Amino acid sequence: KDLFILGLGNPGTKYEKTRHNAGFWVLDHFAWKYNHHFRRPFCSSFEICRVQLASTPPPVYENIWLVKPLTYMNKSGEILPGLIKKVPNYEIIVITDNLDLPPGTIRMKNKIGSGGGHNGLKSIRDAGFSHVKVLYLGIGKPGDNNVVNHVLGYPDPSEEVLHGESVKNAVQGLFTLMTKGVQAGVNEINARRRQDT
Repeated sequence: KDLFILGLGNPGTKYEKTRHNAGFWVLDHFAWKYNHHFRRPFCSSFEICRVQLASTPPPVYENIWLVKPLTYMNKSGEILPGLIKKVPNYEIIVITDNLDLPPGTIRMKNKIGSGGGHNGLKSIRDAGFSHVKVLYLGIGKPGDNNVVNHVLGYPDPSEEVLHGESVKNAVQGLFTLMTKGVQAGVNEINARRRQDT
């Protein structure tokens, strides 16, 4: 079975540090930590990286792929049909931001559900992939209720510290998932979720 881990975000330096790019943050940190590199296949609308881990036990999956759509958030799902077209047995995990969770919090769910108004998840659901697992990174709600400015805005320094914590926890949880299986990874991710005090 192949595992595709899809991090959601918007391409380009203008967006790379914005809250909406939490999915890209996780994949970039994973690639940096394990010395992997993304490439863009010819005429494709995504960047992809094959994960190769020297680990004990060995990875659970035959192939593991990190994928960053370059379609902009609202069209994230458009890459999926072509991506998995020739793969008979696969699993997909989507990583994205979540307004309902405070910064520093991570949580994993077994399916998209309603998507909570998230356009990236809506695009994936509309493409026929509503039962993918979703790893959420909390970005909190805006004080002025201006969601667009919030998700496309830059975290303040105190938020950045919390986001750094959630990204590291997400990467560790993904490593566990790859090497010990989905349920072990989900358990670790949800155990690592930062509790409000």
